Amino acid sequence: MKQIQLANIYRDGRFYGFGAAVDGELLSHQRSATIETNGFGRTSVITVQFVLTPEMIKNPVDIELPSKS
Repeated sequence: MKQIQLANIYRDGRFYGFGAAVDGELLSHQRSATIETNGFGRTSVITVQFVLTPEMIKNPVDIELPSKS
């Protein structure tokens, strides 16, 4: 399973915002990314919205998760 990374996004050397990446590459079709913090020392959460295209709807992938044993 691939791990996501928090991405700092820059345009022309200026900070533009946050995003989600995998293996150092920004995930496509991101619409927004929001970071929620719950105080010092607590786990933060990132919520990423993606644009869902007609092609994605027509051709979804099937992913079989391993059984819990």
